[in-house]
Amino acid sequence: MNVSDKKYVTLGRFGKPHGLKGWLRVNSETELKESILEYTPWLVDNHGKMQTVSIIGNMRHGDTLLVHIEGYDNQEEAKVLTGQFIQIERDLLPELNEHEFYWTDLEGLKVVTTDNQPLGEISHLMEAGACDVMVVKGEQERLIPFDRYNVVKCVDKSLGIVVVDWDPDF
Repeated sequence: MNVSDKKYVTLGRFGKPHGLKGWLRVNSETELKESILEYTPWLVDNHGKMQTVSIIGNMRHGDTLLVHIEGYDNQEEAKVLTGQFIQIERDLLPELNEHEFYWTDLEGLKVVTTDNQPLGEISHLMEAGACDVMVVKGEQERLIPFDRYNVVKCVDKSLGIVVVDWDPDF
């Protein structure tokens, strides 16, 4: 699938309910936790059909972001959302410059070495201090830095590949 064909983008996931009145923890995948609140409406998968949920309240509780979703007014009702991915329509994301990428755009791309040796497919990315890291799954799992200066030589979304300067035996 071409990344531009992805209709929805995951921005986070609902955690466990907090308290008795339906508040839920939010595990945000945006750079700043609260940035997830800037993208609405939120969508959740309800048995294969995307359903819109409306945020009627949000607050911080220590390091935790909490939200109250309309129609989920107690702990039992809120439990239904626990573990659900928080998604938005892709069109809501700002356009990026030519050499910028959303992580979701890289997931699923094939990774090959500069010698065209296949290493696998990008499962997901994660933060790791100095630079982000691609989790590449193939015959073995590899953690490859997404370092545009030393490791990543080319990202071609139209061909669905990322070319890396990486020793396949590493």
